[in-house]
This record gives sequence, C-alpha cells and structure tokens, in this order.
Amino acid sequence: MKLNNFAKRAFAVGLALSMVVSGSGVNTDIATAAKKPKLSKSKLTINAGKTATLKVKNAKKKVKWSTNKKKIVKITVSGKKKEKAVIKGLKKGKAVVTAKVGKKKIKCKIAVKAQKPNFKSVSVDTYDDSCLVLNLKKKDSSLKAEDLTVNTKSETNGAFNNAVNVQKIVAVNAKKYRVYLMDSINNGGYVQITSGVSKASTQYKLPFQAKSKTGSVDVLLEKGENCVESLSRLFENQIGDVKIAITKGTLPAGLELDKKFYMIKGIPTEAKTSQVTIKATDELGRSATLKVNFGIYDNTTLAVGNSNGEIAWTHTMQENAAAQAAANTTKLDIDKLDDPSDCYAQTYRITPMGGSGTYTYTLDTPDNADVRLTTDKIADDASKTVTKKAADETTLCIPYSITAGTHTYKVVIADVMDANRTCTATITVKVVPYYTISGVVKSNNGLPISGVCVDFISPKEGEEVDSAYTSRRYNGASLRHGNGYATVAYYEAELPADTYIVKVEGDVTYEATSKLKVAKADKIANVTVPERFYTVSGTAAYSNGNKLKKDVIEFEWKNHQYETYSGDFGVDTNETGNFSVALPEGTYTAYVKDEKGNRKYFSKNINVTNKDVSVGTIKATLARYSVEGLVFNGTSIDAQTQFADKIADTQLYFYNDKGLCVAQPKTDSEGYYKVFVPGDATYTVKMRYANAVRTLGTVAVAKANQKDINLTYAVATDIAGATAYTANPLAPEAVLNSVGGSDVIWSFTPAETGIYNLAASTAVNNGAELALFDANMQYIAGSTTAKDDDSPAVLTTKISKVVLEANKVYYIKVQPTGVKGSNPYTPQAQGEVKLAITKEAVATPTPAPTTTPEPTTTPDPDKTPAPASTATAEPTGTPDVIG
Repeated sequence: MKLNNFAKRAFAVGLALSMVVSGSGVNTDIATAAKKPKLSKSKLTINAGKTATLKVKNAKKKVKWSTNKKKIVKITVSGKKKEKAVIKGLKKGKAVVTAKVGKKKIKCKIAVKAQKPNFKSVSVDTYDDSCLVLNLKKKDSSLKAEDLTVNTKSETNGAFNNAVNVQKIVAVNAKKYRVYLMDSINNGGYVQITSGVSKASTQYKLPFQAKSKTGSVDVLLEKGENCVESLSRLFENQIGDVKIAITKGTLPAGLELDKKFYMIKGIPTEAKTSQVTIKATDELGRSATLKVNFGIYDNTTLAVGNSNGEIAWTHTMQENAAAQAAANTTKLDIDKLDDPSDCYAQTYRITPMGGSGTYTYTLDTPDNADVRLTTDKIADDASKTVTKKAADETTLCIPYSITAGTHTYKVVIADVMDANRTCTATITVKVVPYYTISGVVKSNNGLPISGVCVDFISPKEGEEVDSAYTSRRYNGASLRHGNGYATVAYYEAELPADTYIVKVEGDVTYEATSKLKVAKADKIANVTVPERFYTVSGTAAYSNGNKLKKDVIEFEWKNHQYETYSGDFGVDTNETGNFSVALPEGTYTAYVKDEKGNRKYFSKNINVTNKDVSVGTIKATLARYSVEGLVFNGTSIDAQTQFADKIADTQLYFYNDKGLCVAQPKTDSEGYYKVFVPGDATYTVKMRYANAVRTLGTVAVAKANQKDINLTYAVATDIAGATAYTANPLAPEAVLNSVGGSDVIWSFTPAETGIYNLAASTAVNNGAELALFDANMQYIAGSTTAKDDDSPAVLTTKISKVVLEANKVYYIKVQPTGVKGSNPYTPQAQGEVKLAITKEAVATPTPAPTTTPEPTTTPDPDKTPAPASTATAEPTGTPDVIG
C-alpha cells in the first residue's frame, strides 16, 4: 500500500516536471492566480454606529454580499458589479461578512466595539428646514453621513418611523456638524437622529407671531353688508389649532366673535371706527397679539382704518445717495405720467371708502418738495399752479432724492359732496442707508465657486434682506459685472448696517461659520464655504456635435434631478465650448435650458470624488445648427449710419413661427453674427437699431450648419404688411390682429399739421412696444409697457404730444410683447391690438426736423431709464473673510 502511494506521488512529480519543460504553463497559472477575486481587508474593527468600506478586487461577475449576524452589522452595496460594500456597526459583537463572486466565497471577520452616547443636542436650522444642527459631547472628526440615521414623526406620542435620507454632512468644528437632508422638516414636526447608541431629538418650532410687522391691521367694512372675517389667517407658524380672545376694546355694533371657528361674523349696524386687541394661542400655549382697526363706512361717513380715522402705514426703503445730488425732473409732470412708479422710488396708493366715492386730497406740508400726489395737476404755464383733481383714489409718490431718516406724511381726504366729511391717511417712511458689500465666494481649499446664490439674513429682522449670484466662471477668466470687471465667483449686494448670517446655495445651503457685520460704509467681504471643492473641466456640445459657445450650463446633484431647485452650480462656456467649474464631492447631472426654459440634460453623469475631474466632451440631448453671416445697411435710416455698409454691435432677435424668440445674437464690430437654432424652421429676424425694433426678413434653417446667410435692412421689408389708417376724420379706433411673429404696423397720413397722441392696447395683456417713424423709417418717438403683478386688465402704451405734418406718411409699429432679455424668452403675444389717434385742439408749433441724429448708444429693449446717478468708487482696503 505504501509502495502504491509512493508510486502515485512519483507520477505526480513527473507530470509537474513535464509541465515545467513545456514552458508556458507556469506563467499562465501565475497570471490566473493574480486575477482571482480578493477582499480589500480580511479583518475589520468598527465602533457601533460607524462605518467602514470593503471592496472586492478583480471582480469579473456581480458580487453577492451577506452576513451571519444582521443585528451586529448592516451592509450597503454599490458599484457596477456591486463590488463595494459599506459595513455599518450596529451594536457590540462579532460577525462575518461574505462576498460571493461566482462560486468563490471571500470572508472578512468584523468586530464591533461598544460606543458611548456622544450626541448632546440637535435642532433644525431656523432658516433652512432641510438642515439639522448636531452638537456632540466630545470631539469626533470621523463622523460621516453613512453613520447617521434620521427619522421623523408628526405626533408627540407617535413613533419615529418616517425615514429621511441624509444627503451630506459638513463639519463646523469637531463638536458641531450641519446635517443636510433630502427632505424638509415640517413646522411642528419631530425629528430624531441616531448613530449607534447616540441619539438626539427635537421638535421644529418656527416663532408663532402676527403676520403684520407693524402690529396692526385694517379691516374696512360697509355698513349693512354681511361680514365673515377669519382671524387665524392674521397669524403664522402656529402649531395645531389656534384659539383667539379679545383682550381689549369692543367689536363694532352688529359684529361678534365666533368662538368655535374664531371668526368675526355679523352685519355692522353703525358707521364708525373702532379698535380691538386680539390674542391668539396655539396648541403649545404660545401666544401672539395684534391690533385690529375696524372702519365701518356708508354714504355719509368716510373710513380708512383705525380709531383715529388714519391709515397707519410704515415702510422701510433704501436711501439712494446718488439721486440726492440730482434734481427730480419728473416732479412737475407727475399728473402726466402713465405710471409714476417708473420715476419715483416708492408709491403708496390711498383709497378711501364711503361718502360719495369721489374725494379731494391735500398733502399736509411735506418735508421734501419733491413728494407729490398724483391728483395734483400742475399748470403748463410759468405759474405752475397746482389744481387738486377729484378722484376715487390718489397715490403718494416718494422721490429718489429723499434723505435717510423717518418721514411722516399726512394726506387729508375730503368728500367732494360734503367738505366736512374728512379723514386722514398717515404714511411713515423710514429711509435707511444701504452699503455695497462685495467679494468672492470660495471653497475652504481656495477654489472660486461660480453661479451660486449668496443670501444675507438678518436675525434681527428674521428674514433675508438681500441676495446676489456669483459671476459664472468663464474659462477661468474675468467677467464683466455691472459697471466694472469682476473676478470669477464675484458677488455684489446692497445691505443696511446690521449683522448678517451668510448662506450660499450650492448642492446644499451652506452657512459661513462667521457672521458678516456691516457698519456704515461699503466693504469687501470674501465668503468661504466650509467644504472642499474640486475642479471639473470639459467641453460641452449639442447632440449633433456643434459646441455650446458662450452658453450657461448648470450642474445639479444627481438625487435632485428634475426638481425645481435653485441651488445648482452654474458655468459659462467659452468660444470653443470649454468650461471649468468648482464642485464638491458627489454625482452630478449637467443640463442646459432650451428656448422655452426646459432642462435638457447631458448624457454623461459626472462623478466627483477626492480629485479634479476632466470629463472630456459631454453632449446635450438637443441638436442646434449654426447660422452665420453679415448684416448690411441697405438704406440710410439715420444720420450716423448713412455711410455705413454693415450694421455693427447690434442685437438680433430670431423668432420662430410661434412668436418665440429662440436666440439673441449680437453683431460684432464688422457686422458679423453667428447663432445656434433648431433646424427645419423658418425664422423672422429683427434687430434693435436706431432706438427701435426693425424687421430684417426671414431665414429658413435646414438640419445643417449654414454660412453666408447675409441680412440687409431695407425700408420695404420693415414696412411690409402696413395697413392704411383713416387720416381725417380720425376714427375712434383701428384694430389689427397680431399673429405673433411679426409686428402690427399701420401707415398714417394726417390731414392737418398738429399735436397728436397715440395709444395702443393689447387684449393679451403682455405689454407692447409702440414706435412712430417717418416715411423713411427714421425713428421719431416710442414708448414701452410691460406686464407686472399690478397691471390692469388691458395694458395701454402711449406716445403723447408728438408734432406731425399734414399730408406726410408716418408708420406706427406695435410689437405686442417686448423682447425679453433673459432665458427663457417670452413668446411674442398673439391677439387683438387696438390703436387710437387723437389730435389736440391747440395752436400748432413749427415741427422739429425728423433727421436729428439719434444717440449713439442703443437702449436695452426691456429697461426703463433709471434716475440720474453718479458713479461710486470701488471699496478698497483689506477684505473681510466670512467663513
């Protein structure tokens, strides 16, 4: 038997020797052994609540992970082949983690040590309800997001069983962390954070208070009319139901407090004013008080609010130091302004109730001669006599030249049917000096962070006072910012003197570790974000290969994709589509916005770990084709351009057949333009030239790049489609229909020389640009209106007091919506446009020539001229560092 075994061993040795002689067998076996799956560690020691990472090397197949003690450790896997595993210690004990690759099993022994509780307290950030502030008992610089578990509940006696994912944590110091969540904590909700045996919880409680900052509200009611007034709506941040009691004063006759629903109900029976103080208490026992001023009016009594018959308005506004040095040139023309708010710093509408409904208004001795009422009509002659126009309301206008301090203005209101029926509106304006605060936002390793919003929060006011975006990185170079040149990641804000919390909206809302103190002077204050960032660079292109030149790319954290989220990082590409941006660790998706403002994502995710990243070329999921050429001046349209054959430094607008402005290229100094637009479309091209929008013609774009698409301005093209308008007698109104892509245009030939007024209204209520030209399309006058929250049902754009000559042809153009200067561009409105022309019955002066040279600067199509100002010097000195 022994001999046989020996014989077998001798045979095996002989076989091995024969394999050695063959040569290649040994090398193959060695290479195969080196590529076998292997764990990064065979033994691990973890504290309870902490994590460690295991990785399978040389994994050719998907890895299956398991453990024999699920109560001791928890496994979270990642990677294309599930080759990575984060092992979290749950409690003291020993366990074995097994990684199975095909048929091979690899094991790691885990020892979990006990952990002493180390959480001292947790709170929800007052100004960021998706951020927890965690305080530790002892220093721990190793805490990671994977170590933490966050749960919420809504009831006091409920269980913390609603899990909230942790996005990231940022260390303020070794004993304090900011924990950023993937969801918000509701006011009144409870939140618990755990790590092993460490645990802390809190209830999120926003301050319960009255919504009115002045401590009072006005309620105007008509005598005999039914009243149902909710009182709980006057308060905010209550937790649970609110109970309300009247602590001082008596409700007007006929009204009562419904103690079940806490509403004021009834029918007021007496026309008079009164005041009550109410106290509201929420379920936590927190209380807030508010004064309610009732004004009961009828056809014999005026009412404007409180028990003194006054409107008690208090408002804080910014002092405009530059404007103080300039005269308010609009003060004598206030009654002629369509919208005084365009020329005044602040306006207050005063609307009395009761009496006949028509009143006269007298401003009681203002401390600034430029403070005016819109009902004060100023005579056109040298006397400048003021006539008080009766109206149902008036507006108090505060000029830009008002100085810092507290100003009180009283407007006495009298009923035109009975001068003894009076009341008084009181407006208190607090004018506060603001200071320019500027600087650069950087990461804690010194990288400039572009395209993020910097928020300045006043704890005293309990709200954000101002915010500013940092300039986007432009291939690492400087950017033009405002009236000067600024470096990358530069911001500029206007703030009154105060101490501010500074937050930066990136993938999370970072908070600088130190506060910003603004004294009574401009200052430079650089902001440091408490996290390390890395440089991500590459080239951006459309899906068809054209580069995204001078376009904006946004980078959002992968788990925030498709959300309406303002905290993305932004970057401008350069002339060749290259970009460079600073990002913290994480996985990001990049996107660019199309003409409608929709996000178009790039196909490649960007992973940022602990080093700079070059992503090569990334392509967006949309195709754009280039159109380029020259713009020529085919006719003399003003004195300054009559010898020019090319139109340089001029904004162009490409409208599609839906009236959407898809692009706004600008010609260079040689009249050259280049634009990227969708293919298979025909565009109407316009330009902002010589004070007005002009039509150049149409361009058909195929699905291919196109060169030498030259455009020539010609009067015939500009006035194409003009509809004759009855000259004399003047019709009440002319009506045309805008199809969206083209201007509405009338030709008009006055029968008499005189002073004319033009008014265009658009039923679509998006505003309009109205322009008047002579027969050679030389600009004479123009006006623009734009829709805002206070716009009336139909907007009217006017050109007033323009002298027109008899028997001469004039053209009137209406662009139903002003061209918007930011992406997404607003479509040009479609719908009915009405034009009214009236002639004033006054002596006709000699008309001014229409060939007067236009200003050399081209005005922005969307901006109203600002009041006169003087340049301010850049702050100098050593900058503060906030962070």
